[in-house]
Amino acid sequence: MFGDRASVLETLKRVDERLQADGYRGAPIPLVLLGGSAVLLAYGGHRATWDVDVLVPGRRLLGAGFLEQYGLSLVPEGILNLHPDFMDRLEPVPEAGDLKHLAVRVLGPYDLAITKIGRGSERDIADCVQIWKAGRLDLDRLRSLYEEASGYWIGPESRYRQNLEWFLEEVGKS
Repeated sequence: MFGDRASVLETLKRVDERLQADGYRGAPIPLVLLGGSAVLLAYGGHRATWDVDVLVPGRRLLGAGFLEQYGLSLVPEGILNLHPDFMDRLEPVPEAGDLKHLAVRVLGPYDLAITKIGRGSERDIADCVQIWKAGRLDLDRLRSLYEEASGYWIGPESRYRQNLEWFLEEVGKS
């Protein structure tokens, strides 16, 4: 269980130290934090998360088994509801800047909201409201990016539209 920012950052530090101990000498490995850990680190979230969902774009130097030792879950890019240009909007995690072997980023606010609204659980919608409350989302831009992204996804479009409307209703209650 990761209850706060410090626990996520400490885990990333332990992974980095393990890479050092194992003699890794390559360029820093890109590691994109998704889900609740991204909300904790970058968007003012306060709820605990069971694991740290990560994406390792373009490389497979870190296998799922290695990451799972630290409570990190490798999520294949193909199963995420992402906008095709999400890599252009990744944001650094300043507190992780001293890591030598990991280049830690989080999904930008729009892309994190897109993935969570697309999934559509109550917790995901609440996380998106938190991102909006943090002043990181313009609702018109979010709607435009979301509608563009959802055109690439597999599944019933009506469900994706309902999820977006549910999120907008929750924002209206806030």
